[in-house]
Amino acid sequence: MNKKKGLFSWIPAGVICLAVFFALFGYLASQMGTANMLNTIMKTAHDLLLNTVFYLMAICVITGAIGKVFVEFGVVKMLEKLLRPLMKPLFRLPGVASLGAVLTFLSDNPAIISLAQDKRFAAYFKKYQFISLTNFGTAFGMGLLVIVFMVGQGYFMEPFIGLFGAFVGCIISTRLMQRFVVKAYPEFKEEDAATMDNSVSDGEEEYEKPLFSVSSIRCSMADVPELM
Repeated sequence: MNKKKGLFSWIPAGVICLAVFFALFGYLASQMGTANMLNTIMKTAHDLLLNTVFYLMAICVITGAIGKVFVEFGVVKMLEKLLRPLMKPLFRLPGVASLGAVLTFLSDNPAIISLAQDKRFAAYFKKYQFISLTNFGTAFGMGLLVIVFMVGQGYFMEPFIGLFGAFVGCIISTRLMQRFVVKAYPEFKEEDAATMDNSVSDGEEEYEKPLFSVSSIRCSMADVPELM
């Protein structure tokens, strides 16, 4: 088999990276001085760690605790019931989808994935709706964390304006996704996403068994850089 060799195939791996690295920092050192450059890098990293990362970690702890309290004392269940009537007319989703919005708002985006894996929950959806569920849930991900962070920075109206924008954007994007899915796969409009277990009664009003534990309300530090 003949292999076509590129123009730089003879250069050992990593040499180009090292050349760019030393050229970049060599130029900065020549302009700033080596000591000043290293001092600037260390002070920037120190400030980023103390005043940004640790600050956001503290907010994660607070919002995580608030989320656990809401779960334990029925606030999540109450919000889910209040939002349920909005699901069908606005998002073309069954009422139980409101639970996904509440969970992702209190924690982070992966909460909707763990929820969607429950077949009792998925049984209320048609396939085209179920595909759009991830898009629906992630629109509200880390909402409580962002609001607390922005209020802590002195912005009181701005985060709620952003929340309203996310709500409107979620309506548009979710309905568009459903439209494109049905256009590509018309059979998904009638097919169920999952089969309801016989042990569970029919009707959304009977969907009372908790799908999540207190430990599901969490704050993923992997998402923290999104706020920076």
